Parts: sequence; C-alpha cells; structure tokens
Amino acid sequence: MKKALFYIVPFILIVLFCVSLAGGEVRALEGQPGPAEQTQPELVPVEVTAYYDYMHHLGIGRDGRPLVEGLTIAGPEAWLGYTIALYDLDYTLIGLYEVRDIGYGKSLGWKYGASKLRRGSPIGDIEAGKTLDLYFESKQDCLNWGRRKCYMQLIRSEG
Repeated sequence: MKKALFYIVPFILIVLFCVSLAGGEVRALEGQPGPAEQTQPELVPVEVTAYYDYMHHLGIGRDGRPLVEGLTIAGPEAWLGYTIALYDLDYTLIGLYEVRDIGYGKSLGWKYGASKLRRGSPIGDIEAGKTLDLYFESKQDCLNWGRRKCYMQLIRSEG
C-alpha cells in the first residue's frame, strides 16, 4: 500500500501543478480553432426540383455515367463531378448527391445573360446554379418530391 502511494501522490501533484500553470483551464493548441471558433460549412439557399428519364436517354447523365435515384443531381455544367450536400430548412442532411447531369430549368430572363444550353434563350435557373434537379426513377416520385426550398453545400470531390 505504501508503495502505491509513493507513485500516486507525486502523479497527482504533477497534474495539479500543470493545471495551475494553465490558469485552471484547458486551452486549445495554438493555431487550432476552439469549439467556438470552428466554422460551419457555407450553406447556400437553393430550390430543388425533380426529374426522371422521360425522354428515355437510357438513364445516362451528361458526364456519361448512369443516373441513379438517391445519388444523382443535375446542376450547372461547371459543377459536373462535384458533390452536393442537401439540407432541409431545419439544417437536417437530406443526402449527398453527385452532379452527373446538367439542366436548364426555368428562364431567368435576359438580365442574367444568354443560355449556353438553349441557343437564343436567356439562361435557365438550373444552368445558373439557382435551382438543382434531383433524379428520380419515376414520374410519381418526382411529383412526390415537388419543388422544395433547401440549403446546399458544394463539395469538390472525387469518387
């Protein structure tokens, strides 16, 4: 018993000494953000519509890969290959989706510029990144989704 106290008492004294040097508080490593300083990912408001392969393009996206319900989303051509995290208005994650396809959407008018997808037309809201188009396998699934306001985070990713 005396031998155990011989080791325990100095250990406790060393711990107390270290805590007193820290001013009674535990500090984050210098240069590392503490919990209050950590930043949240940038979430951007966006409307999300739904689409399915009604034109029977064999379910192939603009990037040449298959469209998959629960995985594929359409957006601007510059976002092909990116991942989009979608959140509902309560900031609950809906899912992660690969941008495998592009879309036009609704016209935004000429004040936003000309469309690169539809010659002679103003840019569309999907083409501009203001709306996303979530892929579903059936018309009924699209109707069930409807058009929703969400938050998105664009993530540069591979695989």
